Amino acid sequence: CKHYLTKRRYDPELGARPLRRAIQRLVEDPLSERLLLKEFTAGQIVVVDIDNEIEDETDSKIIFKAVEGFEPPSVEDFIAAE
Repeated sequence: CKHYLTKRRYDPELGARPLRRAIQRLVEDPLSERLLLKEFTAGQIVVVDIDNEIEDETDSKIIFKAVEGFEPPSVEDFIAAE
């Protein structure tokens, strides 16, 4: 995946469309599914990374890890900011 993304950069004919499609298919779509399945909770930071367990880099897989450490604003703070 890592090499796949780096190879899909700007193309004189297509512009950045190949890279955009790769990011959408490999990152945005799987992340959206995980969010809908509630695999992550409020207050977590989602880190997108490459699975280092796979020896063959051409078969690398994008993984999503949840990290604690973000404090979402309270409802009162959110309303006050409007």
